[in-house]
Amino acid sequence: MMRRRSIEITTCSISVAAASAQALFGGFSYLAVQMDPMMTRYSHIKNNDITVRGIQSSLLSFGSHAFFAGLLCMLMSLIALLFLVKNRTPKFSGLLLLLAGVVNSLILFGTGLPVGIIVVIAGIIVITGKSVVHTPYLPNHDQ
Repeated sequence: MMRRRSIEITTCSISVAAASAQALFGGFSYLAVQMDPMMTRYSHIKNNDITVRGIQSSLLSFGSHAFFAGLLCMLMSLIALLFLVKNRTPKFSGLLLLLAGVVNSLILFGTGLPVGIIVVIAGIIVITGKSVVHTPYLPNHDQ
């Protein structure tokens, strides 16, 4: 009995990659605000000081939230992928992907929606996916 779940594994891998990209984007945006003095100087020239502080705190907050939500979603998706590859419990993998997508979307509200939708779609595909079972053809010798 051979089971193939190539579509499920592919969509689960895409969800891991999307969550990883989100975590990297959040981490880099956080570090960019922390480490780039030119952004602060340029912002002070163009805007007033209150606006600059608001922009910086907003980017720091978004970057940290995006990083942690992406990291959490990536880890949950990776665990789901490992369970799916080992053919242990595809329903658990699908539920874990659904939970990861919902948690990501809740943490980041609207900005986490693209990755959350990708992960939720992967969870639905994993839950509803049928495994293909190959059985050998045995001719009927009763005739």
